Amino acid sequence: MLEPIAWNRSASPVAAMIAPWTVPITGRLSRVALIGYSMSILVIIVTALSLIAACAGPARRF
Repeated sequence: MLEPIAWNRSASPVAAMIAPWTVPITGRLSRVALIGYSMSILVIIVTALSLIAACAGPARRF
């Protein structure tokens, strides 16, 4: 009883990452997922750049 629950808990993030890509590209869900992934990637890039700018010091602040 405990093993399937642990397996589902460990596999759910992987399934959540893989599931949007299994939807056909012509579907609306895949477009929403692609927009969400691109927005999250842009947010990650912006936060990384802001952290780099903050670590560079006040002289290099944008």
